[in-house]
Amino acid sequence: MSKTKPLGVYGERKNTVRCIINAGIKRRALKNADLKSAINENTLGKRKRLPETFVLGELWRIDDILHFTDAEILQMFGRVPKEGGYGRWKH
Repeated sequence: MSKTKPLGVYGERKNTVRCIINAGIKRRALKNADLKSAINENTLGKRKRLPETFVLGELWRIDDILHFTDAEILQMFGRVPKEGGYGRWKH
């Protein structure tokens, strides 16, 4: 039986989270094992397969290493960055 890709908004969001994490790893020239101070390698593999199971603390620790861009953070939550947006924190 062939596998099918998940459809709809949640399928797209899952794929987006996977892509952003993989892009961050490549951008920093790291491997999954290099994130072991943030998350166990086996757990990371499971979370990449099922991104909806990420715990916020895990994402925070991964961000401390990969330094996601503002646009990437917004994309993980299904938002599109606006043109001329603000910096990471607006006070």
